[in-house]
Amino acid sequence: LIVQYATMTGLGNSTQRAVVLFGIFLLADLWNRSYDMITAMALTAVVILFFQPLMVFQAGFLLSFGAVMGIGLLYPTLNSVMQIKNKIFLLFLSSFSISIFTLPIIMFFYSTIPTYSILLNLLVIPFMAFLLVFGILVLPAFLLYPDFAGILSYPSRLILYFYNLVCELNTRIPGNTLITGQPDWIILLL
Repeated sequence: LIVQYATMTGLGNSTQRAVVLFGIFLLADLWNRSYDMITAMALTAVVILFFQPLMVFQAGFLLSFGAVMGIGLLYPTLNSVMQIKNKIFLLFLSSFSISIFTLPIIMFFYSTIPTYSILLNLLVIPFMAFLLVFGILVLPAFLLYPDFAGILSYPSRLILYFYNLVCELNTRIPGNTLITGQPDWIILLL
């Protein structure tokens, strides 16, 4: 089902990463091995780059792996140091971790800093699981009873409408993007 979903969505960079990571997770479970996100991510990058080596120069590839590195490296470290139990603050911490790892990539490729991205993620991330579940349920429902699939797709459409509204509002807020130019490599690494 995951491979079919990935194919249906066009096999973008982040989709390829997610499918290979998920495959490694399933293989680890099948072979009674522990799943290590960082090792799985490295193996995923090698697999993808084996078939498409020039992807290493694409923004989508780097952003996708940067986001996973933020969640896999920085988030657990910050969480263990701060020992936060508040779910809203944990959500903020995960969004912050992703932003820290993706910010240099965004600055390099787009010469900008999205100033409200952490706050936007706080609004977007909580609904992703619902969007995925309803999106996956619509396909078999459509095959069995198309009218029911239309009804079942309504929550997904509401979530996507909300995402569109939030992004549209973000573009109207003054200072939503800082234009930085393309910084030197040393600044990006720092």
